[in-house]
Amino acid sequence: MITPEMAETILASRGPNRQVSAPVINKYARDMLAGRWLLNGQTIKISNEGRLLDGQHRLEAAKKAQCSFPSLIVEGLSEETFASLDIGRKRAVSDILRERGESNTTSLASALRWLWMIDNGVILSANSSPTNGELLDLLQQNPEIRGSLKHVSPMRDMMGGGIAAALHRTFSRKDIVKANEFFARLIDGVQLTEQSPIRHLRERLIRTRASHRLRLAEAERVAISVKAWNAYRESRPMHLLVWRNRGAGREALPSVM
Repeated sequence: MITPEMAETILASRGPNRQVSAPVINKYARDMLAGRWLLNGQTIKISNEGRLLDGQHRLEAAKKAQCSFPSLIVEGLSEETFASLDIGRKRAVSDILRERGESNTTSLASALRWLWMIDNGVILSANSSPTNGELLDLLQQNPEIRGSLKHVSPMRDMMGGGIAAALHRTFSRKDIVKANEFFARLIDGVQLTEQSPIRHLRERLIRTRASHRLRLAEAERVAISVKAWNAYRESRPMHLLVWRNRGAGREALPSVM
């Protein structure tokens, strides 16, 4: 078990081996604090000249979280070993989901990622991303996301399947009946009045998809969908659906009502 004190000693005496990434350290630290960090065979590697070859981010995370983590330490490796590290493809959460017998794993992984960002309020944060452990925990806490993916599958081209499923799950937590109605009408467009928030959202998404010049950014898709949902849930007529994210009238990302 490597304690924060041991991590600090190794980092101080063995020297850093590369520039660290703060987002990576933060992700590792969250997993350590949540007890998700398991002994998986990855080692802290130290060369025969006493230089730290691998494990810098894990050690920095232990310092940041002030949390111990299990790991083996391998010493006496050749300095040339450093060139062979981190050359394989990192295992994505979709790979882990596939190994666990899930279906549509790419879409499910995307839905979980968007749900995590919505739940943590980091849609607009470029440097915030979940760990695989956080997404697997989220799936355990929200098994309904599988049903959400099926429910909104026709929205894949119009909104993006991952975004649509995450929004359906988010809205369902507030009112599952209305969430189902919201997406059903968004898909088929049946009996929508001129001032229907769903109609405004549907037309905006269709218009943007059909244009070769316009592209609706993902954050804006989330924002206008939440605005339309809030108005629909509160039975408020809508005359204009817009989210201003630039200039003096810039708006924060709306919260789900």
